Amino acid sequence: MKNKVSKQVNEYVNYFSTKRVIIKPFLKCQIDTTNYMLFKQNEIEIHYDDNLYTINHEQINAVILSMCSRLYNPGIIENNPAKWVVKRFTTGSIGTVMQPVIYNVDIDILCKDKVLQFECTNLDEMSEIITHLKNIGIIVQDSLGIEKLLKVYKDKYELFKYLDRTFPKLAKKENLDNPRGVLTNK
Repeated sequence: MKNKVSKQVNEYVNYFSTKRVIIKPFLKCQIDTTNYMLFKQNEIEIHYDDNLYTINHEQINAVILSMCSRLYNPGIIENNPAKWVVKRFTTGSIGTVMQPVIYNVDIDILCKDKVLQFECTNLDEMSEIITHLKNIGIIVQDSLGIEKLLKVYKDKYELFKYLDRTFPKLAKKENLDNPRGVLTNK
């Protein structure tokens, strides 16, 4: 029974493998983070694993926006979804482990010779970043209406509350990752 439950949970939660780089996007330089994407006037700087990559805007054909959800583990419980269920049902405890869900924006940058895929964890400046990309002439494909959503729900708590209600249905309809996996605060 224990192995069967463990397998079912891992199949449900475990994770659509992704080639996406998890990164924080900004319009202004942030020194307090290691992996980030900085949108400048003529280029995008990507700081990832102590390396600096630069993409000139002329190299970009379009940017495609999408969305995913992730279970969020702030580091207070073991990072193994199968064990949450197994422990819950084998100990006979009355409590429930509540796992918060967070929502991230996927950005696919279509260049002339490659596609760069990012999962953006910082939604605070995402609306301004989308506007910035459009203002400099980059085509932004936003079939989910993410820009409008971010402008209507400027408060992250209200946005997540809205997405908690609507994202499961949207994810099923648009074949979005829900959840993509667990993001752990280390």
